[in-house]
Parts: sequence; C-alpha cells; structure tokens
Amino acid sequence: MGVSIVRFHKELRLADNPLLQDIGGERLLCWYHFDTRLLEANRYGLKAMGPVRLHFLLESLMDLDQQLAQLGQRLYISVGDIHTALERILQAFSASQLLQSRAVGWEEQQSQQRLLMGFERLEHNLHESFSLFEAADLPFELRELPDSFSKYRRLLEKHEVQPRAPLKAPSQLPPLPDNASFATVTAVGLMTLPAFISHYGDQLNAASEAVEFRGGERAGFTHLSGYFASRRACRYKTTRNAIDDASASTRFSPWMAQGCVSSRMAADALAGYQKDFGVNDDNDWIYFELLWRDYFYWYALKWQRRLFRFRGIHQKGPLTAFYPGRFQAWCQGSTPWPLVNAIMKQLNRTGFISNRARQIAASALVNELSCDWRYGAAYFQQQLIDHQVGANWGNWQYIAGVGADPRQGRHFNLEKQTAMFDPKGEYIARWQGDMGCQPLDAEDAADWPISPPVDK
Repeated sequence: MGVSIVRFHKELRLADNPLLQDIGGERLLCWYHFDTRLLEANRYGLKAMGPVRLHFLLESLMDLDQQLAQLGQRLYISVGDIHTALERILQAFSASQLLQSRAVGWEEQQSQQRLLMGFERLEHNLHESFSLFEAADLPFELRELPDSFSKYRRLLEKHEVQPRAPLKAPSQLPPLPDNASFATVTAVGLMTLPAFISHYGDQLNAASEAVEFRGGERAGFTHLSGYFASRRACRYKTTRNAIDDASASTRFSPWMAQGCVSSRMAADALAGYQKDFGVNDDNDWIYFELLWRDYFYWYALKWQRRLFRFRGIHQKGPLTAFYPGRFQAWCQGSTPWPLVNAIMKQLNRTGFISNRARQIAASALVNELSCDWRYGAAYFQQQLIDHQVGANWGNWQYIAGVGADPRQGRHFNLEKQTAMFDPKGEYIARWQGDMGCQPLDAEDAADWPISPPVDK
C-alpha cells in the first residue's frame, strides 16, 4: 500500500489516538485542515471561534508538530475549501487511504459525508476519538439514547459498561512521502506552521496576554498529572461549584475540547488515583462529570440538527425572542445584575468561566432577559476556550427547557446565587461586575431612550 493520510481535527495528540494505530500505508502524510469560515460571521452575527480559542488551537498544533518531528514526521496544514485541498494532496502524493475521526457537529458531519462521497477512490477509516466508549460498547442503539442523563448513567451502571483503556502513543510512524518537500507542499496549497501562524497573527496579540492555559498534549498531560498529584480530587465534589477558584475544579476541559487529552486518558488517570487513595464521593464525581461530557457527545450525534433548533429535541419552543439591546448588554456585561456582569467580563477577558458561572449566565439570558437561547450558545461558542459542540449546545438546551432535562428548564435565582457563591462580593469586585450596570431596557415601546434613575 502507498501513502496514508491522517487527518487531524480534534484529536491533537499522539497518545490514545486510534488514527495512528490503523495506518496501512508505507508512507504517511499528517494533515490538518483549517476551515476559515470559523472566523467569519455566522447566522447569529458571531464567529464560531474567537481569538482566545484560536490562540490555544495554534499552540496545540505547534506542540503536535514538534512531537511528530521527533518521530520523523511533520504536520501540514491547508486552508480554504477542504475538497480542493484534498484533491491537490492526492495529485501530489497518490494517497490511497484517509483516516479521520467521526465528526460530531451537524455541519461537520455533513462536510465529512461530502468528503467520503467525493473521494470514493480512497479507503476511508473512521474512528471514535472523543468518547469514553465505542458505539458498540453501549447497551442500546444510538437512536435509543435516553433523553435524560440520569437514565443514560443508570443503563451504563446496570450493564457494567466501563471506559476502554487509552492507547499508547506510537514509538514510530511511517516516513513522509518521498516527494514531500517544503516546495512540494507549498505547491499543493499546504502550509507549514510558521506560515499559518503568521497568516493569523494579528488576531492573536490580545489573546496571548489573557490566556491562562497553554495548548498542546504535553501541557495537557502535565496539567492532568499535576491535578491528581495535588490530591485536589479528594474534595472535588465539595468544591466544584465555586464560581472562580482555579483549584476547585479539574479544568481539564480546554485540552479535552481540542483533543490534546482524551476522556479515556482522564478516566484512566482517575482510576489510578482511586487505586492509590481509594474511592469516595468527591473523587468519584469526576467520573460523573466525564459521563456527562460523553452523554452530550452521543446526544449531538443522535439529534444532529435539532441540537441547534429553537424548539430543541422536544419540538416545544420556550417563550423567548431576540432582543438585540438585551443580548448586547448581556454580552458586554452591562445588565442590571452585577454577578452576571462579572461572569461575562471574565469570559470576554479570559475565555474561561466555571460551570456554575455558565449556568448562571445562561439562566439570566433565557429567564431574566427572555432571549433566544441559541444566541447565548453561539456567543459561548465564540468566546469559550473549551467549546465542545455537544456539551455547549446541549447544556444551553438544558437551561432553556428544550433539551435533556425532565424538569424542562432551570431558572437560577440571581440574588440567591450571589449570596451563595459570592457572599463578600469579591468576585464581583475582581471583575468589576457592578460597573456599568444598566436598566433592563434602554428604550420604551416607541423606541425613545429611557434615562436611568438619578440618585438624590
């Protein structure tokens, strides 16, 4: 067999990467395609990827390229139309096999399906690279995935389904194609990482100062190992809801979202910790959260387009609409609620907020501001460093009452949440949540500006 192509996408790692275990060719081209539409305005007037996540992605690609170089390989990148890029690769290298991970999001699934149909002359190998389990491990067909997480978890427990062990990183890989020189890859529209980074460098200057997470498999593994070495897992369930405490939760999600660390690697590290120090409610809750993430992976695959529809999976829309002024105030952190403002300002600055903060902000947009939940999900997609399509859009459906929640929505009392999670106002002060608070609506029914009340 000739040349195999491994298409990296959201499994930017060597360890636990099934794509690298199934290579049939004597030569190998490692390929990453960047869809420039991610940086263009979508139907919500937002981008699918903001500068913070782009910065993290580029660091992850650099790390992957450096690790591949140690095995005699390189990572080559294409931009623009993926079909054109692949056609040029095939013309240059006469490849016969394409290995890639199964796409999760609806648009990604459609793009992947067109790729499979458009290049039938290739041997296509699709793998599950993002989940704890293979589809064959589940005690039900995908179409029978339960509509609530609790039912899903109980079925797994009943059938004693366990995560698969992570795969070891390869110690060697096939060499590059004979004619894969820098001149050749440039001619076929592929770029080396320095050229790619230079192309998008202007968008990354501000982000580089704000990002507190370093991208890449090695940084992710260091964080994963350091977390369990610190013994913080012994109090995870107790502390996980803290609104802004770096030591309170695992913070694995930025690396898991780009596939620098897999769910199976995290579950395996947890199992090792529990073997050494025992199982308790606190550390076992980490596995519970990994199951939640996995549930939303299968949820996205099952519901496909319904994951993004206003009426959700139950075909019953919430009593909300789109109010541009309210949505803008929420995005900017200038609502009447200091806690919500602090959350949004932290998100805008760093690209990361805690799970509790995400729930509070989402509830405020849906319930207090009566805004279409999809705009909130799209804004989170743009801003979050750890955006993952199933978890983000599935959780927004959960809050809006159109998703996997038997209670049909969650409404958080903002005064109670402030008293519980920021009783001294330290978080609000840190992120200036009480600065710039505005009335709920700045215009009356005739679109005349409403003046804010004057203190006397």
